[in-house]
Order: sequence, then structure tokens, then C-alpha cells
Amino acid sequence: MKNPLVIVSLVLLLCLASSCQNKAEEAELQKSRAQQNADEHAHGQGAAIPAGPANRQEELTHHGEEIQNRLQPPEKIMDAIGLKEGMVVGEVGAGWGRFTIHLARRVGSTGLIYANDIDKGALSTLEQRIKKDGLANIRIILGQVHDPCFPPRSLDMAFMINVYNAFEDPTRFLRNIAPALKPGGTLAIVLDDPAKSGGESERSATREEFLASVDKAGYKVEKEETFLEHDGLYVLRQK
Repeated sequence: MKNPLVIVSLVLLLCLASSCQNKAEEAELQKSRAQQNADEHAHGQGAAIPAGPANRQEELTHHGEEIQNRLQPPEKIMDAIGLKEGMVVGEVGAGWGRFTIHLARRVGSTGLIYANDIDKGALSTLEQRIKKDGLANIRIILGQVHDPCFPPRSLDMAFMINVYNAFEDPTRFLRNIAPALKPGGTLAIVLDDPAKSGGESERSATREEFLASVDKAGYKVEKEETFLEHDGLYVLRQK
């Protein structure tokens, strides 16, 4: 008959070994995520997507997307701004495409997304992602600092997320979006709300500053949503 103490000791050793392995794997995952978040913070939305083994990175995505999508749920945001199948949308500051992919899937094969950015590297990465995901309804547009360069009167909606506070001259940029909107077209903006977040940077506009810029650029607020944890969400129309 086997000694019960020996059996118990073996079980404890196996449990300890398993626990150590799990902790090591968890530490490695946290280290990886911390590095990716640091890269994103340093380079902004246009950060390059890091390469990784296929078994660890099933899709061509940035590790920070999972966290960002929890704070800014794509489906809820698209519902709130009224995005529907068949619409033509111009995304300002598409970067490596975190939101672009969701927009494209929502508008479907009868819709179209113009993905704008001034970062050639980010747009190159987005092109790779588009090919990998097999999306045929996205067009890449290299913009200018003060002009998104969307085709005139082509958009049912212009959209931007996490980019307003990066504009050198927000009012000027918003004005330059207007010629691309169809009659009745809307401009949807998601931006940091320092009253909620404490301000993502010194350039974070307060709600009052943002609304003043919107008014000066020739828009009026049609809808305002407050459900996002750190951000404000606005749907605008031209006056």
C-alpha cells in the first residue's frame, strides 16, 4: 500500500509547479501588453502594428485595441451616431484601422469607407489589414494637416475618434470637412472629455471649448451622448 504522505506530497508539488507556470505566463502576457500600450501612447493612433507569431496573434491587430474597445465600444458608438448599411463614411485619422474595420463591416458591401490619415506608415499598415480581412469597401486617402481631402459631396457621414485634440487648428479642419458632406450629411466626433478623464493631455478641449469651435466652424449639435466613460460623443450638422 502506498504511503498517503508521499501521495499528498506529490500532489502538492504538481499543484505548485502548475501555479508557477501560470504565474509566469500571466507575467509575460502583462509585460507584452504593457509594451504595446507604451508604444501606442508614444506614437498615437498611427502606431505601427507589431508583428507576432501567427499562433499568438490570430488577427492583424494592435494589443491595445482590446482595452480601447472596452472603453469605446464600437457597436454602441455606431448605434449612437446612426451608422447604417449602405452609408458612405469618411473617417478622419483612421491610423492603423482600429475603428475603420468596424465601420466597414457595419456599412457592408453596399457602403463605402474613406479612411484618411496624414501618416503614410499607418495607412500602409491599414492596407495590409484590409487585405488580410478581405474588405473591399475601404478606400485609403492620404490627407493634409488641415484638410482630410475627401471627395466633394461624397459623404453621408464624417467620423473621427481620438483625433480632435491633435488638430493644430480644429476649427479650420472642421470647416474643411464640410465640402465633402452630402446635403444633410453629419459629422460624428468622439473626443476626450477632461471633466470625466482628467484630461488625456494639456491639449484636451473642454466641452465648452469644443462647442465654441464647432459653432465657429459652422456646425450645430444635433445629438450629444454621455454614456462613454472618458469621452464625449457628438453628432453635428451644418447650420
